[in-house]
Amino acid sequence: MIGKKSDLPLLRYLKGSLIIMLLIFGCQNDNNYLKLQNYFVLHNMEIGKYKCVFILTETNCTNCNKLFSNFLLTHISNTEVVSIILASGTIIDISKFESSKCHNIIFDNGKFLKLNILNQSGAIILEENRIDSIIKINSEDLLNQISYLSKVVK
Repeated sequence: MIGKKSDLPLLRYLKGSLIIMLLIFGCQNDNNYLKLQNYFVLHNMEIGKYKCVFILTETNCTNCNKLFSNFLLTHISNTEVVSIILASGTIIDISKFESSKCHNIIFDNGKFLKLNILNQSGAIILEENRIDSIIKINSEDLLNQISYLSKVVK
């Protein structure tokens, strides 16, 4: 039973550990936002204009990446979204991205992966000059993830 005097040191430890974890993860998101901001500057883009950054790779689940690519194409002209294409086109057809006249597409040669923010297909949701959340696309939650992202970028 929690609440006895003998449990107080444990509760203090847990409370302190929780605060430290929140600070570490909060700082990491701030650091990731700064890395992402610098990445955007390299591409002559202003991160503050966007709600969401989509990353398309050819790693992990091929079918997931194909479905995610189709989802990205439905939002290709959304000016609040940036798509970073890390796919070469050998597994996923990226020709529609390549032929697009939209200015919110970045064809990356691997520099994004060096940021260590997201190393697979997914989304980075931005809010108030910070990273709100990072979603890694996976087969178990794909339909729910796409449904959620549709609401974020509508």
